[in-house]
Amino acid sequence: MYKSTVVIIFTLFLNCMNAFASEVSLEEKFKDVKWKGPYISDSIMDSDDDRKKVEELFSGKDISFSNGYVYIKDTCKYEYVAKKITPILYWMSEKTVEFYRLFLSEYAINIDKDLYEVSTLNPENSCGYPFSDFIIIDNVIMFVKDSGTKVVTEYAPD
Repeated sequence: MYKSTVVIIFTLFLNCMNAFASEVSLEEKFKDVKWKGPYISDSIMDSDDDRKKVEELFSGKDISFSNGYVYIKDTCKYEYVAKKITPILYWMSEKTVEFYRLFLSEYAINIDKDLYEVSTLNPENSCGYPFSDFIIIDNVIMFVKDSGTKVVTEYAPD
């Protein structure tokens, strides 16, 4: 009895979470837009060598959405799924949301709006880490690289 009650409560919890996260198409919202970059946050970089490696990895990687695909220039393309969610649902902690609110405000990025969590539809056909999972927040793409490095790309209408 107890076990079935826990399973039912857990299932209801997951259904509620899905109700707050809705899948969206980014093509209409970001039609004729490419993100250019990278702009790499200074405050989290460990060393100049780390910064250079990250700059090389992201250099020239313009990003766009078309026909259900994410295109990353000279790297790859993959079918994506995007979910519109709130920052608290994404980071799952008010403390973490406050950290990012303060951190990203230094770059004039407002996290008080919904964000888009973008990931590959089929993990077997992805670009690999870190290009297959990212968020779009305040019209900026943000990747989280190893050791917490934040890489953001600028919104640049074509």
